[in-house]
Amino acid sequence: MRGLLRDERGATMIEYLLLLSLIAAVIIGAFTNMADNAGDMYNMIASTVA
Repeated sequence: MRGLLRDERGATMIEYLLLLSLIAAVIIGAFTNMADNAGDMYNMIASTVA
């Protein structure tokens, strides 16, 4: 029973999953922001050329 209470493998895996989900959220946010900026730039160039 004491071995089960001291086993931290599950806690470590959860910590890594939380860290991975945070990194994924940051990457998704960055790509979303870059896509918005690229769309705005494309629209600006298209309106200038037209």
